[in-house]
Amino acid sequence: MGGSNGKSNNDFVQEGKHPALSLNKGKISTGAFGPSAVFVQAMLILCFWPTDYDFTAQTVFSATIQYTVLSSVMTLLLVGMGFTYAYLQAYGLSAVGFSFFMTALGMQWGLLVRGWITQHTLALSFSLLDFTQASAGVLACLISFGALAGKISPLQTLVLTLMEVVCYFANQIWILGGLDVNDNSTISVCVFAATFGLAASFVHGPARDAVAKAGVASNYHSEIFGFLGALFLWLNWPNLVSAFLAKGSAAERCALMNCIFALLGSTVVAFAATTMPTKRLYPFLALASLAGGVAIGDVANVQVRPGGAILIGAT
Repeated sequence: MGGSNGKSNNDFVQEGKHPALSLNKGKISTGAFGPSAVFVQAMLILCFWPTDYDFTAQTVFSATIQYTVLSSVMTLLLVGMGFTYAYLQAYGLSAVGFSFFMTALGMQWGLLVRGWITQHTLALSFSLLDFTQASAGVLACLISFGALAGKISPLQTLVLTLMEVVCYFANQIWILGGLDVNDNSTISVCVFAATFGLAASFVHGPARDAVAKAGVASNYHSEIFGFLGALFLWLNWPNLVSAFLAKGSAAERCALMNCIFALLGSTVVAFAATTMPTKRLYPFLALASLAGGVAIGDVANVQVRPGGAILIGAT
């Protein structure tokens, strides 16, 4: 399937123009990414060595519920965010692959960084809830990646993940926590990630012309994969919004229902607005249909009633 000027992702790899890969005497090379990734993983193992599991606050029942929530959030990260970027036909495969790598790296680093900030010790202890909380930092990285897909190399992706996770948890715990901001990990994550991604994109600068033109192209099949990712985000977003509320509480049930109503409202309005002239229908629909879930985030556990939740999502 040709991209801009009829070129596919493979064409740019063969010409040596793909930003993630380079040709070295006919062989595909990713530069120093491999050794760097191995070194970082070795350092992470050393950091995890004095840590342990925390079972004190968990029963079998609560752990099962928490793992169900974690599975939903991981599906959102790996399938939802990964395939959302697959509509970029020149970078669909690399976007899904990078999302996988960033999730695996960011989850480990996020557990450590958040643990060091909150527990003030190297001998950390982890529960299943810590995995869910660390996933918020991974989500921030994946959202920021949307501004950089097709422009950065695997090594730059590794550096971006390490840097952004630290910045995200410092912002969440020290700044938002110090200001006593009510945060259900939607608006703050999205605003921080968008700002960080745009800043990183500005510092990086534009991609080369041929690559940039191919990167923004899409076709019928790539947009189907993109919509698949958006659907997984839509299905799992309510679990993300309610992930940090007490399980089985009225606040959690309220957050789930408010988020569902808001998503329903934003989706209907998004489809109604497709009569507006636009050359790229998929990104508009995908992002607009999810806007309700983001907008309701920080008041999701407030009883705004169904009508209020739909209004928030629709506007």
